[in-house]
Amino acid sequence: MIQEKKQIQGIINSVSKVEIVKGVTNKDPGYWRIYIAGNLIEISAASMKKFNEFETMFFTKFGNYIPSILTASASKRGVKYTPWRVF
Repeated sequence: MIQEKKQIQGIINSVSKVEIVKGVTNKDPGYWRIYIAGNLIEISAASMKKFNEFETMFFTKFGNYIPSILTASASKRGVKYTPWRVF
């Protein structure tokens, strides 16, 4: 778990810029541009709610998965908490 926290910190430290591009219409939620270690990941705003698509893009760019601690979920009184939302 300590190693995963270091990985998360490394990813955060390598983010140089985040742009949120708004959609043109109400049906278009827009997308995010995330610059990580000189690479660009563009992901729809709707997809940012879950880690799956980001993890696929991250793996494609860097050949590694995001730390599994981000994908874990816990339930507290019916409220689903995921570390991904904090990330």
